[in-house]
Amino acid sequence: MNQRDHNKHYFNTPSSPDLLPIESCWRAVKQYIAKHSRHDSTMDDSRCLAIEGWERIPQETINKWVDSMVWRMEDVLVGGGRRTDLVIPICDLAFYGVY
Repeated sequence: MNQRDHNKHYFNTPSSPDLLPIESCWRAVKQYIAKHSRHDSTMDDSRCLAIEGWERIPQETINKWVDSMVWRMEDVLVGGGRRTDLVIPICDLAFYGVY
């Protein structure tokens, strides 16, 4: 952690998907595509499903994933920097009738 202008900045890398909220979003979109694609889907079909999947994720759910970073970071720190095994469930998407 670096201190700059009295703000806390955490260095993060793409090799830590457990600390990137976007990974939860991608996982949800991939599940949406898998559920709604057909065996004869084209690339354009998949692209449309990906856009549709993104649009169907409620902002409230995305906010929950972002807010979860606090306890994910705590878990990584407690584990001495090791990757956390905590996973954000996608079950709240089913609650919203999204998936």
